[in-house]
Amino acid sequence: MLEVLKVQEKQDKNGKQYKQIQFFQEISNFAWQFKTASVNIYGVDYLERQDKLYTLDEGDSIEGEIVRLKIEPVITDSEIMTSASVCVFIEDFTDPIQREIEIEKAFKRDGYVISAGQLKFGDTEYEFEKVFEIPDNCLII
Repeated sequence: MLEVLKVQEKQDKNGKQYKQIQFFQEISNFAWQFKTASVNIYGVDYLERQDKLYTLDEGDSIEGEIVRLKIEPVITDSEIMTSASVCVFIEDFTDPIQREIEIEKAFKRDGYVISAGQLKFGDTEYEFEKVFEIPDNCLII
């Protein structure tokens, strides 16, 4: 379960209004330990779709979890990011395949590429983008 920690109204470079919503998830009952992650939500996005998360306020709760995984390196203003935390909104986490699909979609939504070997579907390792190799003895015309 994710709880809304903070909501900030902002405007993008094109003048469109959006909210930056920061979520937290408690990870331990013994000590006050928690994870946080933020998402940017448009009331009506550029495809004219309404996002149900836009109506959330501080203190509200929603089904989901915060997932942290290694990612392909991303260079920001002052650092190189090699891992990221994202909010995954899914009501039923009991299906491992659906959970992995939603995690991958959430990382893509936030602009990250998950490093190989981070996700598994069931007991089988998920293989990202297989590189096509041409055998050395092939003649290319």
